[in-house]
Amino acid sequence: MRFYSLLKHKPSAHRGIALVEVLIAAALFALGLLAIVHLQIQTLRYDEGAFMRNQAVLLAGDIFDRMRANPATATAANNFATTSSITAANCINTNCTPTQMATFDLSQWAQNIQTYLPAGSATIINIGNNTYTVAITWQEVRGQNDKTATTAALTESFQVSAKVS
Repeated sequence: MRFYSLLKHKPSAHRGIALVEVLIAAALFALGLLAIVHLQIQTLRYDEGAFMRNQAVLLAGDIFDRMRANPATATAANNFATTSSITAANCINTNCTPTQMATFDLSQWAQNIQTYLPAGSATIINIGNNTYTVAITWQEVRGQNDKTATTAALTESFQVSAKVS
């Protein structure tokens, strides 16, 4: 008899309270998932920015290596800007003079700046004593502006100086 009496229970005033607890837990879980998704999107956005900065560092190192390999490149690079047009002979399959190779190096480097960096541009300045400063700028997209619903582009830059000798 005792088992039968345990199965029979009286209706309580707390009916449905477990359902409310489950709904609150589900809402908190969904909010946590939304926060994780937002964090992942921000991580991807900043990862792209880090990739662009890494490209700028590699491209600066590339031109310094070219200048060290061919001193004529360093001479031709003085006050050079990637916005200026360069006509260069193709020195990949032909023998070129050091001056032609310097023009080819600068042309290739300028093309790489514009290929690997969005709206990329660069300048090279001789600051004296065989020391050159390379300044590289590009546009970096960092999401949408909530007020105008347009994508904001920020101008990023990287500048490094090195002695070439």
